[in-house]
Amino acid sequence: MRSLLTITLLCWLRLHGQQWTQLPDFPGTPRDDAAAFTAVNGVYVGTGLDNGFQYTNDWYFFSMSEWAWSTVASLPASGRQYACAFAMEENGYLFGGVDASGPLNELWCYNTTTDTWTERTPLPGQGRYASAVFTIGDKAYVCTGMFSGGIPTNEVWEYDHVTDTWTQRAPVPGAARHRASAIMNMIAGGADADGNALADVHAYSPATNTWITQSAMPGARYAAEAAENLIIGGASSPTTLHAEAWSYDTVGDTWNSNALPPFPGGPRRGAVSAPNLYLMDVGMVFYGTGSDNQQRFNDWWTLTFPVGMGERTSPSMVMYPNPTTDRVTITGLPAFGKVRLRLLDNQGREVRQWEQGADAIEVGDLAAGHYQLIVETLEQPVFLRLIKTP
Repeated sequence: MRSLLTITLLCWLRLHGQQWTQLPDFPGTPRDDAAAFTAVNGVYVGTGLDNGFQYTNDWYFFSMSEWAWSTVASLPASGRQYACAFAMEENGYLFGGVDASGPLNELWCYNTTTDTWTERTPLPGQGRYASAVFTIGDKAYVCTGMFSGGIPTNEVWEYDHVTDTWTQRAPVPGAARHRASAIMNMIAGGADADGNALADVHAYSPATNTWITQSAMPGARYAAEAAENLIIGGASSPTTLHAEAWSYDTVGDTWNSNALPPFPGGPRRGAVSAPNLYLMDVGMVFYGTGSDNQQRFNDWWTLTFPVGMGERTSPSMVMYPNPTTDRVTITGLPAFGKVRLRLLDNQGREVRQWEQGADAIEVGDLAAGHYQLIVETLEQPVFLRLIKTP
């Protein structure tokens, strides 16, 4: 049944490439500034501020196989807005936000197998909300946000989910900000202390604990949503909201503001999105909820588009850290038999080849960008996506 569902989904995606399609509505109350993460073949969405200006703590799961929503365990803590979420392995994490008592430094872990929440070590610093978060390997990086009193910050904290510990890292360059977007290993835009929208973009290298300034976005944005290499919607002022979808090319460090159709639900801020899900040669982004300053929404959409390179993944084969600056490790390689590894650039050209059983691959001399790693085994090739950072 799973194979039939996957084949059906692939056919549907190819027929509906590069367009927005409305899906079943998010079953919770309309809300903005919720949180979302992708794990276990679906998307989890929860918290946020609803139409009655109430902080919420309920959570829901959108299944990729059933194309439907279901209710999951609510957060066993206060309702909150402006929390940020990320996924590690089969678990989801929810950090910070603001509740009726003020900014929070709490970290909660959701187990997708047992449908339970467990409190983890809180961030050893001030509570904050409207932060942005991205992951690299086993680490999550909580960046920027707003302290009590409406004071923005450029602080960066690294969370190790294996040891359940926090370490402060180099701050994001430029103005202190809140409601920025986390796109891959980068922090993009946000609003400064005066509420002015920002367009600058900075990429983080964990190996050197440094930030590298990248090309600015086509326009200033805050409260926009990022899904891997896409930026959707957001605001450039309290009264000016947007529906555009921008894509970022890591190889050329360029932005394209015309490649993808704008969101048909209209200009919106404070929505949620799910990271890109790639099936063969098609990419998929989920997007919904949020506000147009007149009302809050509970609609749910998907944007599909061609990615140019086919992929077949293996649930037992994992490559990390990804993105990386110098090397990657691959787990789950066959114990016996010759394995050939081929690395292709984003134009499909082979740039490197190995024949080995070792799991460590050196990529430090490669140009920054997106690559495809083909693992050729005796059974069938497995395709993995590799992001090389400066």
